[in-house]
Amino acid sequence: MKKRVNLSWRIVVALLLMLALAPLVVLSGATQASAPPDTDIDPITGYVGPAAPLTAINGTSLADTGRTVESVQVQISYVEGTTTLYWDDSTSTWDDEEAWNAADTLVTGIWGDQKDWGFDATGLAADLKEDEVYTVKARAIDDLVAVDATPASRTFRYDKTNPQVTEITKPASGTVTSITEVSGKAADTGGVLATVWVRISSNVDGTETYNATTDPCWTGTFWNLSQVWVRATGTTSWYIKSTTTPPLPNWTHNATYNVTAYAVDQAGNEETAVVNKSFTFGKDLGTGLHVYMDTIPTYVNALGNISGTSKAATANITIVKVQIKRGPYYWNGSVEEWQLDDTLWNNASTRVGTWDDNNIEDWVINTSTVPKLPAWENGKAYTVTAKAYEGLTPSATVEADTIYDQTPPQVTAIDSFSVTTVLGETVFNVLTSITGDAADTSPGALDSVWVKISAGTKYWNGAVWNATETWLRATGTTAWTLTTTTTAWKNGESYNVSARAVDQAGNAESTITKGFIFVVDLTLPAPTPTPTPTATPTPTATPPPTPTPTPTPVAGAPTVTIDDIPSEVSAVPEITGDAEAASERAIETVVVRIRRAIDTTYRYWTGSTWTSTADTWIDAEATDGTFDEQTEDWEIAAADLPDEDNMTDGATYRIEAKAQDDEAVWSSVDTETFTYAVGGPETTIDDIESEVNEVPEITGDATAVSGRDIETVEVRIRRTIDGTYRYWTGSTWTSTSDTWIDAEATDGAFDERIEDWEIAAADLPDEDDMDDGATYRIEAKAQDDEDEWGDEAETTFIYDITDPSTTIDEIEETVTTLTSITGTAEDPPPTLAGVEVQIQRDSDDKYWDGTAWQTSSTWNDATATDGTFDEDEEDWEYTDVPEWQDGVTYTVKARAVDEAGNVDATPATESFTYQGEGFALEWWHSLLIALGGLIVIAGIILILVLPKKAPTPEVPEEGYEEEEF
Repeated sequence: MKKRVNLSWRIVVALLLMLALAPLVVLSGATQASAPPDTDIDPITGYVGPAAPLTAINGTSLADTGRTVESVQVQISYVEGTTTLYWDDSTSTWDDEEAWNAADTLVTGIWGDQKDWGFDATGLAADLKEDEVYTVKARAIDDLVAVDATPASRTFRYDKTNPQVTEITKPASGTVTSITEVSGKAADTGGVLATVWVRISSNVDGTETYNATTDPCWTGTFWNLSQVWVRATGTTSWYIKSTTTPPLPNWTHNATYNVTAYAVDQAGNEETAVVNKSFTFGKDLGTGLHVYMDTIPTYVNALGNISGTSKAATANITIVKVQIKRGPYYWNGSVEEWQLDDTLWNNASTRVGTWDDNNIEDWVINTSTVPKLPAWENGKAYTVTAKAYEGLTPSATVEADTIYDQTPPQVTAIDSFSVTTVLGETVFNVLTSITGDAADTSPGALDSVWVKISAGTKYWNGAVWNATETWLRATGTTAWTLTTTTTAWKNGESYNVSARAVDQAGNAESTITKGFIFVVDLTLPAPTPTPTPTATPTPTATPPPTPTPTPTPVAGAPTVTIDDIPSEVSAVPEITGDAEAASERAIETVVVRIRRAIDTTYRYWTGSTWTSTADTWIDAEATDGTFDEQTEDWEIAAADLPDEDNMTDGATYRIEAKAQDDEAVWSSVDTETFTYAVGGPETTIDDIESEVNEVPEITGDATAVSGRDIETVEVRIRRTIDGTYRYWTGSTWTSTSDTWIDAEATDGAFDERIEDWEIAAADLPDEDDMDDGATYRIEAKAQDDEDEWGDEAETTFIYDITDPSTTIDEIEETVTTLTSITGTAEDPPPTLAGVEVQIQRDSDDKYWDGTAWQTSSTWNDATATDGTFDEDEEDWEYTDVPEWQDGVTYTVKARAVDEAGNVDATPATESFTYQGEGFALEWWHSLLIALGGLIVIAGIILILVLPKKAPTPEVPEEGYEEEEF
């Protein structure tokens, strides 16, 4: 029988073989593999915030030759705890599932075939959290669905906290005779400081507040009647000195000045409550007869008066005379002409009173008195000399040279930026500095060159782009440079660079400007040739990856806006806004969501209560009664808002609104956030040491809630005696009344939201009113202009003026070894702070400093035997002893110090002579040798000098007879 063939099976086999062999046919010849597209993200400043919000993320992408960029996707993420959360722009929420969002715009760039893209980040900007680190990634997809495998990446932090200048430390308030620097402190709790700006104004109108009409400001070169802020050196510790750029101004005797400072952080947040200090400059005139002339700069473009002060030696100042010289000529101010007479002097006028009625006289000569100042001529050099008289006795003269210059300088060039030129404008892909040249007509001299970088209505201030016009000082003058390595240049953006020069007389030129477009030039890596594959094994066809779907924005969606709500409020705010539908449509409804964060969980307002179980939106009302027009104003009825009992002090609230039109199309969400702060102001007391030996200053600050000012600050000082409180009244102690003392505002008046305060020294107890060993408690509270009192701040300290006592454990008069010095220290409670040891070598009177011998008296820290000086009696030891020298005498002293800073006035003392072990052995060895020698010598002498013993007679044996000889 003939076998039947299944045709369907053959067709399937044939198709499979074709699919298997197709790649071999395609790859049979060596081909170039395409590179995936490349992407760049425009710079994002390291910190963003309300002052410089991240409303858009932009960049550019490039596909390989022959390909095109079809779409760009953006991912925004941050890590909360251990979980990475991703922004889902379609729902305006964060989710732990990885998400990529479609860029909103994609247009052909001006550089080659790059595609410029943008992502609307307004929804994201409203949902950023303080101090979180966010990562932005972007990747491009080409027309063959090739995906950029290494997405571009940028990071930033969100910071909405305003920085602050915490204090102006120098100069001091009151009258100052020498000013070497203007300095202070600044801090930023939510980010990083960028700059501190300082305004130095001459207090012409006599008030402590700045008057823009009358008070000139220091520009860094000259005084100018316009509000000027100069940039200080440093941030957390900032200063302006005579040697900095800009330098300190020239101070006028008996003139009053204001110094005001505020801080800006790298997110563009600016301090709202600036710090201010006023002072008077008074020249120290010393002793004897002499004259002082207020500084006249080397270059001036206006000189309306010449002034100064003078002091007599014993009696009164009779007159001050001023001589003005121009070349060979001298000014005669009485007849108003120049004369060839070097004896011409002009009598100055007194500022107050008359001549010869005071030991000290301030003087002036100007254009309205007789004699008058000359009409100064441009480009001429002048010498001004002054001298004072006491009777007929003249003082030594003082002299100043100046050049009158009214010719402005000029920037002669802003150097070319060219990389290539498109549409007649300069284009860049790298710009690390902007350079140029400037000049000034002789005899003038350049002082500085200032550069402004603008992009539309935004200006670069050195940290962020913001709406405030900012000029940055370049380095150098005739050839100048502004470093721009940190400037956040954006792809495709048009920029203008403006430059102007200022000379030392204060003349400023008109501005010259140059424009360019900044473009990123992306370069793809060279593709790698794909080798011809072998037939075995047969490659398996891999389907192309499925791209992430790109959400398509709804055409003609309505828009909604919430009217501004202050960032901090002390009452429940109104919630209003407007909505607008697309052409030929009408607003159908507006809904609002009010949510509050409590314990990291959101609570939603239902219109009558808070709930965490339902994401609730409340219907808004049309202001005109009905939603039926293309543009509608809307509001939330007062009855649907939480009342004060339903608001939490210090909590942050977020208001979100969205609108729907009559085609059921919803708008995107608009957002406003605010902090609800009610109750009395917050008061702090500046740190006081826990133990003191003198009456401490009592100072602090007070801060009212938003929209209110501090009205008063009161302080209570109380002392415990025999279990009973005593209260300080400002002059004595009492136990019959609970007394609060009025503090004073440091700036003179309580009239601002944030105020520094102090207790006047005259209202503090003096040393005779303090009890040794007693504990004192300081309490402070503040009241605002709504008569709300805040919580009390408190601190305590112990007043201790008793010196501690010290002993040294006995040291033998002669020692052969000494590795440590020990002893005991004792102090009435509360506690000891330490023990100091002094070791003096008598051979040369030098002192041991722990490592070497020094000629100056030195005390070294001992250690507590139990590890810590924290009791009223402590054993101590000192082990960093020197290498003792044989035969040398040493004196050891020890003194205890307590926590209040009291020092033992009668240190313990021990003296000893060091005789080392080697010295002792050698001594005994020498002694034994000497004794042995003496014994030998004595023996020899005895042998020689003692008489010999007589022989014993021989006794005859028995039986023998004696014979007689």
